[in-house]
Amino acid sequence: MAFNRIFREFRTWKHYRGGMADDVWLYDFKTGATENLTNNPAQDICPMWDRTTRSISFLTGTTG
Repeated sequence: MAFNRIFREFRTWKHYRGGMADDVWLYDFKTGATENLTNNPAQDICPMWDRTTRSISFLTGTTG
C-alpha cells in the first residue's frame, strides 16, 4: 500500500518545501515494514498503485 503520513489538509500547500512536506511511503502487509519512497523537501501527494504496470504514480512539487 502506498500512502502519505501527513494530514490531508496539507495538500493545499502548493510549492511548499520543508519539514511538513508529504512523502510517499510504502507499507508491506506481510512484514509490517514501511519504506520512504520519495525523501525530498517538496510535496509528494496522492499516491496511486497501478496493478497493471505494478508501479506507483503520485503528484510532486519537484522540478526537472
